[in-house]
Amino acid sequence: MSQRPTKDSQLFEPVMTFLRDMKFAVRSLGRTKGLAFTVVLTLALGIGANAAIFSLVRGVLLRPLVNRDEDRLIYIQQSAPGISPGGVPFSVPEIQDLRASVKTLTSFGEFSTIGFTMIGLGEPREVQAGVVDGSYFEGGGPPSRPRPSHRSARRRSQADGVVVLTYRFWSTVMKSDPSVLGKAVRLGSFGDRSATIIGVLEPSIQYPTDTEIIANIVTSPHHLSATMQNGRVHRMTQLFGRLAPGKDLEQARAELRAVHGAMVKAHPAEYPAQAKFQIEAKLLRDQITSRARTVLAGAAGGFGARLCHRVLERRQPDSVADGSAGGRVVDPRGARRNHRRAPASPAGGKPPALRSRCDARSAERSAHGGHPGAVRLALFGPRPRADSGLEHALGRGGPGGCRGRAFGVCPASAVG
Repeated sequence: MSQRPTKDSQLFEPVMTFLRDMKFAVRSLGRTKGLAFTVVLTLALGIGANAAIFSLVRGVLLRPLVNRDEDRLIYIQQSAPGISPGGVPFSVPEIQDLRASVKTLTSFGEFSTIGFTMIGLGEPREVQAGVVDGSYFEGGGPPSRPRPSHRSARRRSQADGVVVLTYRFWSTVMKSDPSVLGKAVRLGSFGDRSATIIGVLEPSIQYPTDTEIIANIVTSPHHLSATMQNGRVHRMTQLFGRLAPGKDLEQARAELRAVHGAMVKAHPAEYPAQAKFQIEAKLLRDQITSRARTVLAGAAGGFGARLCHRVLERRQPDSVADGSAGGRVVDPRGARRNHRRAPASPAGGKPPALRSRCDARSAERSAHGGHPGAVRLALFGPRPRADSGLEHALGRGGPGGCRGRAFGVCPASAVG
């Protein structure tokens, strides 16, 4: 008597089948070393590519920013599409006007770039620095360890020069040396200024520019010059902001546009009408990930189009039609095999079975435009004898008729 399969055996049967298949696959690959190497290399490349893409998507699109209250941080951008594509930085007078009039934002953060020659950490080196005001870390900058303590309430000319190292610079150039905190350095650019290293930025995405250090404004004589402080058209500063409690992005946009519009009307010489100056605000996270989203969307679209193309190619049948409405279908491979198997007729006998099976309607339809592959199929077949009707088939109709009749001498098994 056969035993009825128990519930446990039914449960473990798929597992045992999988293990048997795995054992068979391993043994097969062991017998073919070249194939095994190809399979392992293909799997490694596929897994590595997928892991890299997922890491990029997670780091740029899914992982939250290290900034505190990231949903309240915004990026403010000025543009003049009439004279320049893309964004136009702000000048110090423009930022002062916005700071004095906009109430939907509790703080603004200023960011501009400059090159320094830094002396005091080994060999002198050229570094790219982000120059910020005292409220930058409140208005949108990434956090640091320890947190900078200088405040924007102090007059810029009286503030002490301080530097915050980026995590990448500290971990690669400084070899994660904690003793650099508290050291004094000299920063040279349009004059030397001293500064103290007070912290290291948390690992984060730097925006809008990748720099090696962050320094306050007092370290840059250029930023303290009259041209920078009073020139409304001396624009080189990016602007961030933090939404006030209870305010949303749309309210901030409306107020920024109203204040910016009044500023443009009050200074017509600095804002020509043909420039079409305007202001816009986005959530900081959306601004940072906008380019990555565009690139990933393009890559996904290209991959999807290629995949659809491959699917459609695979769905097309491996056959050709005779070119007429309602014509029969011919499989090239099957037709060639049938030609090879067609029996030869004895000499001097009746016309062979090849001719007796010809379909006159197929020949007539083919004469009106048979598929070129059909002629090729007939030519690949065995050459018929003179009494097989080939003379009659090729005797009329010119080139088109020849093509149709050449198809007409195909075996009946090939055309139906």
